[in-house]
This record gives sequence, structure tokens and C-alpha cells, in this order.
Amino acid sequence: MSPEVAATIERGPPLQAWRRFGVARLGGLLAVPTMRRLERFVAAAYDAVAREIDRASPTDPELRDSFIKWRGIPVNTLPRFLRRYEAELAGELRDLAQEVDAAVGSALGIRGWPRWRPLPAASYLRRHVDASAYVPWHIDADAAGTALVSAACFNVWVPLEAVGNGSPSLQLIPGSHRQMRDMPLLRDTAWPYRSDDWVGQNIAGEPWTPTLAPGDALLFDQYVLHRTQSDGLSRTGRTSCEFRFVNMPHSLPAIVRSTLKRRVSRAATALASRLR
Repeated sequence: MSPEVAATIERGPPLQAWRRFGVARLGGLLAVPTMRRLERFVAAAYDAVAREIDRASPTDPELRDSFIKWRGIPVNTLPRFLRRYEAELAGELRDLAQEVDAAVGSALGIRGWPRWRPLPAASYLRRHVDASAYVPWHIDADAAGTALVSAACFNVWVPLEAVGNGSPSLQLIPGSHRQMRDMPLLRDTAWPYRSDDWVGQNIAGEPWTPTLAPGDALLFDQYVLHRTQSDGLSRTGRTSCEFRFVNMPHSLPAIVRSTLKRRVSRAATALASRLR
């Protein structure tokens, strides 16, 4: 990646980097107190979900399947789960979601920010315990199904530990969103991922692996190619949050929510079966 691109993404105004390259590094997005609360909340949520699944307690099928297949927790399933099993955490989730929303709006400085709303139906907590569920090259537009919801969507990825040198970061190809918008979406397949050979033959640009500390975040367009970093690591595990935003009214039809659930579940199942 050229020094100019790296400098714009790493240190330039986030709004400018996002509009130009589809990727922006949000250094210090979350203040230390907020980050510590988020870390405690996520740890408590994982403990609670693991406990209730082990007990065979009634849980949302999407929550149970995501947790078992890829240690994922869909954010939209948490309010009901917490009200039932960890009531004291339900208010903390609401408060943290509002703080993340405000922090992203402030970092970008977008006029009319209220038009951009969180998309809980496509937002997740994700925990890698090893390399078995690392994700190959993909775009959120088809792998997460967000293109079905809005033409304008981005992901704010928040790792809960330092990544890039020790734990796995993401690898992205800045600017790839322009080319990928012209590519057919992988809608009718159980494998919405792209091979290394395909990316090398069809996409211009070089992969970028950001180094992030707790509190830093990445923002990237739903059409930017990205994958889990798999090389140069001293640890294979990490926990992260994926907060997706769309430029549309917050209230989504039930049919859209169910479509997103099916899309992500199908992709996770295909990935798990091929990596066994």
C-alpha cells in the first residue's frame, strides 16, 4: 500500500478516508472508561450465554446456533436473553450501544448523523478461540446480507485487545469497494467467500493489516474486501465487536431481519464444514 494511502487511512480525517478508500482507522474511538465497561460487558455476556446453553435453557435459535458454530453472539438477540437471565446487564447494553453510536457520529462529524442508525440485526460479538473459524476474503454486502437492507452500510469493528502483532487483526484491501460494487453478489450460494487466487486476479490494491489498541476501531464500507489476519501472530484468539450502521430508518421489516439471519447462518455453517 502506498505511503499516501496509508497516511490518509491511519492519520487523516476519518470521513475523508472512508469516502476515498472505503476504510478509516478510528484511533481512540472509545474512551478508556467506556472501553473497560465494554470489555466487562462482553465477558459477562459470553459467560452467561455459555452457561445457559450448557444448561440447555430456552434461548433464541439464532443465538444458540451462532454461539455453537462460530462463537458469535448476534446483538439483536441479547436484549431478550439478558432480560431473562442477566437482567442487570440489559441496561448496560443499551447504554453502551448509545455511547458507541455517539462516538462514531462524533468521529466522522457527519451532518445529519441521525439518518445513520445502528443495525442490530447484522451486528455481532465474535470470539476466536483458535484459527478454526477464521474468515476468508469476503464483503459484508453478501456474506452478512447487508446489501439487502441498504446500499449504504458500514461496519465499525472494535477489537477488545491489541491486534495486528499479537492477536489477529483484520486484513482489508482499501479501495476494493469500488470494484466489488460492480461484481455480482454471491446471493445464491452457501459459500459467500472469495479465494486468494480470485482476489489476486480480479482486484487491484494491496492488503492492509492495521495494528490497533483497545479503544481503537476500524470503519469500512460493506463492499470492502476483508478477512481475518492469519500470519505473523503470537496468539490465535481474540474477541471483537461488529457494529453495523445503515443510512435508513431504524425500524426494519421482519422479513429483512429473517433474511439476514438465514444469510449469516448459512455462511457460518458452510465455513465451519469446510474448515473441519
